[in-house]
Amino acid sequence: MADVVVLKERVEIDPDKPLPEYDLPNAKAFSAVARKEGGVEMIAYVCNPDVPLRFEAVEQMRSFTGLGLIRFVEWGVVFWGPQRRRLMVIVYETPVGGRMLRGSETTIEPYSEDRLIKHFLNPVIALMRDMSARGVTHRAIRVNNLFYSDKARKHLILGDCLTAPPGLNNDPLFEPLEQGMADPSARGAGGVGDDVYALGVIVIFLTLGKLPRLTMDPIEAINRKISQGSYGVLTAGARIPASVVELLRGMLSDDPRERWSLREIELWLGGRRLTPKQPKLPNKAARPMMVGGVAGDNPRTVAEALARNWLIAPEIVRGQDFDNWVRRSLGDDRVLENVNKVLGSAAVIQSVPEADNQKLVTRACMALDPPAPIRHKGFSAFMDGVGHA
Repeated sequence: MADVVVLKERVEIDPDKPLPEYDLPNAKAFSAVARKEGGVEMIAYVCNPDVPLRFEAVEQMRSFTGLGLIRFVEWGVVFWGPQRRRLMVIVYETPVGGRMLRGSETTIEPYSEDRLIKHFLNPVIALMRDMSARGVTHRAIRVNNLFYSDKARKHLILGDCLTAPPGLNNDPLFEPLEQGMADPSARGAGGVGDDVYALGVIVIFLTLGKLPRLTMDPIEAINRKISQGSYGVLTAGARIPASVVELLRGMLSDDPRERWSLREIELWLGGRRLTPKQPKLPNKAARPMMVGGVAGDNPRTVAEALARNWLIAPEIVRGQDFDNWVRRSLGDDRVLENVNKVLGSAAVIQSVPEADNQKLVTRACMALDPPAPIRHKGFSAFMDGVGHA
């Protein structure tokens, strides 16, 4: 029997009382109580020492007291007897209604529009407004990180966002297109638009009671989003209630500049109806470019294929077929200008030393798809997703 662990003379954690139903991908849950808060039930998350926490956001969490988020209590380092080492612990007040999805569940009873707005969107959008004002993102919005704050299981709230880097445990379906392209550990803090997108995916789930594409292969999901747009891919032909179609198209826009802001969502919640712009799909080339078995008919798909097939990509980028495809088949002056600036002419490409083959591929991907993460030797990252040296 392990001794009770005390965090900052405020919280008592019982190592003999695990709470597996509340476990997170990078933290194990244990029962805890606050010494001076009337015995309120709490969850202590003992964090994986190999995964960095979001230290920059921890103290900010103390100030969020709204209804849309699991309530933060305390954090710190304790000596954890079962592992005989010091570990980081984050404590939250227990959401007494438990997880939205229990055990192996993947479906729920669909929400009505009234329940969706009253018991989820209104409090969560108010929370996101508060977080945005403090420069904090959640970046862990996904179906298995939602909880009910009450025993009647009416009020749905967002779960933890501190025990792992932003977006690390999110399926690519819950990430905007560019963030989904990056390695999970290097997606970066992102912005409120990334949380809006993930929230749009949650709205689909709550409205339908399921997510049509929940088990889609990540690479397939990215390629389909490129060619069809996120709304079409995520709804997969399902009958979406007409009352929320407008909201979803705005929240799931693949162009960050056209994705709805919190203000636009608030206007919709207040009864004002807006018209989202139709998605702008990439121009299709006259013929596809073959890369590692992928027939890319647009620059973003080709860039993604080059990045994933980086061992054979140098030969492709140096080839005459690639030059002809960019300059003749694609018919996109913007992309051609990028290629000329970043790579140069075919003669310039041929003059690049073979020792710089992978740099050449990285530059080719940047020219074809500027908003995407930087890709190099199979690794994809945003600059703010890479730790400081």
